[in-house]
Amino acid sequence: MIVASSSFRRGMCIVVTRGEVTRGEVVEAALAYFNSHADMDSSGLQATVQELGGGMRKTQAGEVYGDERFKRLMATVGARIGDLDSGSLVEMASALSALPGPSTPEVSEVCRKITEIMVKRRDEFKPAGLARIALALACRGSRDPTLIEMVKEDTLSQIEEFSPSELCCILEAHRRWGVHDRELTENVVERLTDEIDRFTAEDLVKTLEVFASLGLARGLLLRRVAALSHDQLPQFTPIQLVEILKSLSKLRFLSTVQIDGIMGALGDLRESLKTPRRVSEVVFVLVSNEYNINEELWLNLVSYYSEMRDKRGNYGGIQLSSLVDMAWSMCACQAAQSDLLQDIAGEIYGCQPPRNRDILAKMIEVDRALVLEGKGVEAPEAWQLAFAEAQRMEIERSEKSRLHFEVLDALEALKGARGLDVRLNIVRNKKIGGYVVDFFDEETKLVIEIDTLKKPTPLFMKHRHLRQHHNCKSIAIEYWTWRRRNRAPEDECIFLRTLVKEALLQQ
Repeated sequence: MIVASSSFRRGMCIVVTRGEVTRGEVVEAALAYFNSHADMDSSGLQATVQELGGGMRKTQAGEVYGDERFKRLMATVGARIGDLDSGSLVEMASALSALPGPSTPEVSEVCRKITEIMVKRRDEFKPAGLARIALALACRGSRDPTLIEMVKEDTLSQIEEFSPSELCCILEAHRRWGVHDRELTENVVERLTDEIDRFTAEDLVKTLEVFASLGLARGLLLRRVAALSHDQLPQFTPIQLVEILKSLSKLRFLSTVQIDGIMGALGDLRESLKTPRRVSEVVFVLVSNEYNINEELWLNLVSYYSEMRDKRGNYGGIQLSSLVDMAWSMCACQAAQSDLLQDIAGEIYGCQPPRNRDILAKMIEVDRALVLEGKGVEAPEAWQLAFAEAQRMEIERSEKSRLHFEVLDALEALKGARGLDVRLNIVRNKKIGGYVVDFFDEETKLVIEIDTLKKPTPLFMKHRHLRQHHNCKSIAIEYWTWRRRNRAPEDECIFLRTLVKEALLQQ
């Protein structure tokens, strides 16, 4: 039901009982209410933008952003933005950040005005407001160099006044801006380490999330955060538990004991996991960590996901990332012949390929599994082009990676090393059967790869395909093992020599 009571103040927006209406009706009601109350005050404008952000699907964005009422709404917000105090400015920026899809010219113009006001009135923004507005503008793609420098300076000058969650927002904003500032990062990590004994449940979750998204390898802090999280599992909501599971997995810091604890805290999965996205995230983590999933649990999760997928088909479908996680998990479990997987793959390939590198990296492996182990479903040309571009960009990143140079130097030192019967002739970024591998020796068909924190998937399915279908031998170097054991070049050579000798014995 949608209520627009005549007794409401002029600044109030509509009240929507979401369970009884579709998202399209929520959006239409918000735009219609603005259209008939164009003189609403700033709180009403903010509420309208929030309603649109909460009610609009990404698939609706193009139609809504082209609506003249939406354009007038943004023009009205832009005209009045200078009258807002700092708190209202933060709330408006946060509301804008919730709008799905890329920014339109109208939204970008409002963000530009907010940025100008921030720079002029920088002394008005306290740490909490600075963190929120920085992240909101970064989410909208607003990337003004003056703003970025201001946020850094103000964060460093007031760093002891920021909460851990606020510092995580600052780091996430810089990640979205595409800026890695070593000074800022190290100061934030130091501050988080000092404050860890006073972390709230939210602080623990946000710290893990931002470290995972940045691929920040800070072993000491991660050990303490992981231990605190494990000790306080009953304090977390199901959504927070899934976020912890995902983050620790991405950081390659998830143990079987931690998985057992989180799965126990989640309890009945049909009660705690309310959306297809959460189910697929849990399945992906369990499979990617090679957790011992019993048949009953696997069938329960797959059937539950299938049921929700069927129901969601009437309400705009399921997020692409969720479909991809489920497809990868089923392929990794060698279920490529499954009819459900074929349906999911068809739904994925019916979408336009995204630019998201994690989704494309997962789908490269799904594509290979479907071709090599499934029913021969092939990716459309648009997806194949996206795969090629994703691999090209990944090659560029790895060629600048200090870690890859470390391993390459150690491999070069193995040439003629005592204990090896062959001389390795290492080639970087070799293409083999639709994959690109870090290091390859043609004579022995030896593949050597690093399981870095930036890789969205572990290496076991990729290496299975290379061994079974391309007669390769493979080595997967675990990131934390490499960091722990190799303190000197001599240690690196000994470690690699052992791995190479074992790999060359593979049948």
